[in-house]
Formats: sequence, structure tokens, C-alpha cells
Amino acid sequence: MKVLAANADRVEWECVSGPEEWLGTQIVFDIKKEEKETGIYFQHNGWAAESPFHYHCSMKWAVFMLSLKDYLDSGQGKAFPNDIHINTLDC
Repeated sequence: MKVLAANADRVEWECVSGPEEWLGTQIVFDIKKEEKETGIYFQHNGWAAESPFHYHCSMKWAVFMLSLKDYLDSGQGKAFPNDIHINTLDC
């Protein structure tokens, strides 16, 4: 990943190596501080087309974000190999 932005409100990456379908895509985490909580808004932009891999990645990002929430709330996330397994054929 190439870091495009990194500050207290936003982290943005561009994929420069890895799965072919990810190359050139951007991954963005916007951090919104509210009065009593902080929200993390996630985007994975720039996909050339929807595909079974696209759907798989979308589901896995949801799994990772839920693990991050668990980690922040309790100190215990659900990282690999204890994460929720998603089969691309299920999409």
C-alpha cells in the first residue's frame, strides 16, 4: 500500500501491489469524533468491476471492521485464524 493521507481524521491508501483486482484501488478510513464516541467510516474505492472476488473482499472488510470494533471495545479482536471465514462461492 502507498499512503496517500494519514492524519487524525483520515487514513487513505492506494494499492500498488497485491491481487490484480486491487491494483490502483483506494482504501479510506474516515474518523469522525462525536461527543461520546468515535466512528470509523470505511471505503474501498476504484474497483474496475464487480466479481466474486469483489464480493468476497467486501464481506472480509466487514469481518475486519467488526473485529476492530471488538478489539476497541474489549481488547480482544477476532484476527486470523479466529476470524469469520468467507467462501467466495457463497457470494
